[in-house]
Amino acid sequence: MNRTGFMIRLDSHLEILSDSEKAEIFADINEHFDIATSQGKTEEEIIQALGAPEDIAAQYVPQKLETATAEIILQGNQQTSQTQYTQVNEGNDAKGGKIALAIILAFFSITTILPVMFSIAMAIISLIISGGSIVFVGFIEALSGTIENVIPGLISGLPFGNTANIFFGIATICFGFLWTVGWLYVCKKYWILVKKYFTFFINILKLK
Repeated sequence: MNRTGFMIRLDSHLEILSDSEKAEIFADINEHFDIATSQGKTEEEIIQALGAPEDIAAQYVPQKLETATAEIILQGNQQTSQTQYTQVNEGNDAKGGKIALAIILAFFSITTILPVMFSIAMAIISLIISGGSIVFVGFIEALSGTIENVIPGLISGLPFGNTANIFFGIATICFGFLWTVGWLYVCKKYWILVKKYFTFFINILKLK
């Protein structure tokens, strides 16, 4: 193998290096060839002294790989740090937004929602109580004949006769019972709605 063949083989093992890096290595090798040739040595002797091109390339390539690996690791660490920083900032922004929403919702609830809820609840309770009153009036109407016989003059001015009062009282009792059951159902649904609202409100306060 002559000088040209040696340089070609060396070049094939230095592909990972840049052109400027390879040119620097080739310059050192050529200088070594020139000095040795001037001292009367043949190319074969010089090549034998230098060693295999693969061994020479191995002296430079690992350094390049270590440098490239270090750069990749550094870039990865920088990207990881940037990603973590971005995630923290996004988390802080989201948390700040939820705190602001919780404050606004709390103010709106205290000044508007809660008074309206309380008013509606009191109205429903009043209607349920009125159903009990209707049932009570129905009992009085149905038992009016008996009460009048036991305590004359206690109930007077009823528009119907004794039999009609009984039927009218039973109808009133049925109406009052249905009225009460209906408003109890409304109360149940309203309570479910109130619980959902307060669950949502508590989750906002907990920043979920």
